Amino acid sequence: MTAFNYSDIVQTTSGPVVGRRIEALDLSAWLGIPYAQPPVGNLRFKPTVPVKPWIEVREALKFSPPSMQVCFPDMDVSDFVDQPQQPALGCIGSEDSLTLNVWRPNAASQHKRPLFIWIHGGANHLEGSRSRMYNGEMLASKGDLVFASLNYRLGPLGFMDVSELGGVEYAGSSCNGLRDQLTAVEWILDNAEAFGADPDNVTLAGESAGGMDISWLLASGRLKGRIKRAIIMSNVKGPCGFGENTDGMSRHDKRFSQRIARQLLQRLDYENFEALRSAPADELFQRLATRSADSDLIFDLDGLFYPCVDDSFASEEPFRAIRSGQLDGLDVMIGYTNYEAGLWLMMEPAMLDWPAQKMADRFGNLGEQVKADIVEAYRQFHPQLDEGQLGMTIMSDCGFVFPQIWFAEELVKRGNKVWMYRFDWPVNDTLKAMHSAELPFFFGRPNDEAAGDVIGKPASHAIAAERLQLSHEFCQRVISFARQGLPKPNALTSGHLWPTYDLDQRPMLRLDLQPEIIHDPDANKRQWWTSRVYSPVMNPAEE
Repeated sequence: MTAFNYSDIVQTTSGPVVGRRIEALDLSAWLGIPYAQPPVGNLRFKPTVPVKPWIEVREALKFSPPSMQVCFPDMDVSDFVDQPQQPALGCIGSEDSLTLNVWRPNAASQHKRPLFIWIHGGANHLEGSRSRMYNGEMLASKGDLVFASLNYRLGPLGFMDVSELGGVEYAGSSCNGLRDQLTAVEWILDNAEAFGADPDNVTLAGESAGGMDISWLLASGRLKGRIKRAIIMSNVKGPCGFGENTDGMSRHDKRFSQRIARQLLQRLDYENFEALRSAPADELFQRLATRSADSDLIFDLDGLFYPCVDDSFASEEPFRAIRSGQLDGLDVMIGYTNYEAGLWLMMEPAMLDWPAQKMADRFGNLGEQVKADIVEAYRQFHPQLDEGQLGMTIMSDCGFVFPQIWFAEELVKRGNKVWMYRFDWPVNDTLKAMHSAELPFFFGRPNDEAAGDVIGKPASHAIAAERLQLSHEFCQRVISFARQGLPKPNALTSGHLWPTYDLDQRPMLRLDLQPEIIHDPDANKRQWWTSRVYSPVMNPAEE
């Protein structure tokens, strides 16, 4: 006898699927639906191949494994395994992971529901859609919408450019993780009506690498006209920041990614490409973990697996794609946290002891003169900060803050409607408003166990109530944006009207216990970064 009730059977383009009912929330969930063939054997490093259709009803009752990824002894991997375990140095996951999940309210609706698609983060080498933090049931329930999420290939299997090592048949392999995402999103769109969703009212959302990858999916033009709105959180283009300077090659040039592939082949100690292609996946990732155990995560694995410009997928990087019109007509909510770098202090607390210049020098794509000047500039911007905090602020601004602002600027110049936010709520005095701290509030679950894993458990009922109010402020506006294209206030939020971003007033919604509309915060830093990093590349005639 099962411990759950089956959902309705849904006829999809791939075949019939049955999920499970979540009675407490009056929802149904279809979990682990395959959208592509397992990319194993001769399909490793190859473009996504759609799943073969099936005839019999397929049970979609539990999440698939996450995609193959490294893990380290101090990592909590309980979200990503079916049986409790704490693996030693090595890997978790499977190559047979290209699946998606759908949550839908059970109540009958006279109208098709909005469709909300989530792409998970993790620097394109970690995590998966089965993470409790990314569970879509609360947004589906609170927003009366259909929520979908997906897995995609990670790390070297999804973002390693082996075209030089393996030949022309592997062209564009640095974008295979994006191809997986695109295939999954297209499957979801093609089956939206079968799940009661409106294929003409679609929001695509993601945080960190999820936001970055969305910027590339949109840049490719392959979803133009099919996605109505996007929510891009704490990353665009790449976590190395803008990734270009006037001194040398763009980080997103495929020659750069091919160089990384050559270095990875050597690092993994495979004699040639065929040895890499045929290696057991667990062996490959165990080698990667072993050879990365003593490195700084953010400046090693977190910096390797970025998409690159390639005519086979995206012929322009995201900022230039805006200028080319690929994102025309798209409404965008975009923002960042006020101390993005704080997350990495959880893994590398010694970074607070680094001289600020050491941090600046780690950003190789800044250009030599900018790296030489930036620390003194930041001492003027933040005279109250010590060296370690100064370095962390440089990391936050370079990798996250100003690329988000520049992306918003480019969209506004094209006529897109844009809403910007800054998330200020501090986890504690050290981590502050760190990268990913906004997720529990975004998903409407600021006090559950998954939230506790990210931001800690509330210390009192009063603090839990404060968290819930901030979550209403964010989550309800996200729902309003997804439903009708406007992040309106309601009875659960503050009364602030959230204006669209413009280049004169530059309004943002500051998300904290006392939300407010702020205008052009850190204008002096924005002007410095724009004149020294962005404009020399993107607007050289103005320099």
